Amino acid sequence: MSNKKRTGFMNFVDDWLSKYPGGRGAIAKDAAIAKCGKIWTKMSAEEREPYVCQAKAASKVQVEKCEMHRHIDRIICGAKNALDLQQQEYNIVAFNYFANTGSVYVPAEYATCRYSLKEGISAVYSTLIDPGQLIFGQSHQARQHSRETHKLPLPPSALGTKMGKLYKKFIDGFPEVCEGDPIIMYTPTDQIPMVKACFAYLECEADDNEAITKSILIYDIQYLLYALKKAAFGITGKPNININLHGTSTYFQQDRFEYTAGIACEYHEEIDCTSYCAKSMVKRWCYIFSDFICEDLDIRLKPGKHIPAVTKPNYHITPGEPEKPLGNDESNDWEYDPPQDRSNLSDVLEIDKLTIQ
Repeated sequence: MSNKKRTGFMNFVDDWLSKYPGGRGAIAKDAAIAKCGKIWTKMSAEEREPYVCQAKAASKVQVEKCEMHRHIDRIICGAKNALDLQQQEYNIVAFNYFANTGSVYVPAEYATCRYSLKEGISAVYSTLIDPGQLIFGQSHQARQHSRETHKLPLPPSALGTKMGKLYKKFIDGFPEVCEGDPIIMYTPTDQIPMVKACFAYLECEADDNEAITKSILIYDIQYLLYALKKAAFGITGKPNININLHGTSTYFQQDRFEYTAGIACEYHEEIDCTSYCAKSMVKRWCYIFSDFICEDLDIRLKPGKHIPAVTKPNYHITPGEPEKPLGNDESNDWEYDPPQDRSNLSDVLEIDKLTIQ
């Protein structure tokens, strides 16, 4: 991807080409730039403004993207230098929504899980969301979107939790985050704007008397997969020059665990719509990480934690000590199998008290 700064003039050229008789292929780019240059010099500031604003917005997005990548790199580098890469935990998040108007999304379902390369999935929380009502004029869009994806009933018949205290409940699910520090959550690249908007919607609907002191950062899970793969190769001494973001993103998007049974919420299991379930999404994204990286670090996969309970890994690690039996997987609540050597187990276990009303 080019790192050149996008200009208002080039946005104007693109717009001009899109309207050119015969299409973009009917004129060479250099010739188009020459023609547009003469037009651009005669345009007023008001006429140029939409293209300039578009360029500024694109530049801001690019800057935020670079800052996010650098922060992810620092997190992984810090864990690697502390010999803690395998134990480093990541919060994975997914939303379903009823409808959207511009940048406003009405959330329908939420799921998050906590994951590390060493322990796999150590906690899962999911809930359906009842927004109370839709924004005026959204009913048709919501009905069509629900029919094509998650198949959740629409408001006022929506299932799940009312939104009043829901945002604070999500925030309180991360007691290990220091006061004032942001909660970092990972989701696929194309879902970042939607997830940010869903959190913003929930925050706006939160009770006014609820004090919320933690913020949320939504980061790119596909870049995290790329950075972790490179770090794993670096630890084992394998050359990582052939690892690139496009290749790791393609592997992630294949979603090879998409139709795994038994990992979705009760509602989506019953109606046989598991691939669109938010709980299923976060779990199978974690399985992708395990399948793609754990072999490089000789981490033995635990069924139900690293991979689905009924799926065989695509490689074999010589077994050591036998694993303890796994507990049952319950939906609509936090499910905990805390990592070993945690000094704050009493704090962690407090999450078990979190239930959906």
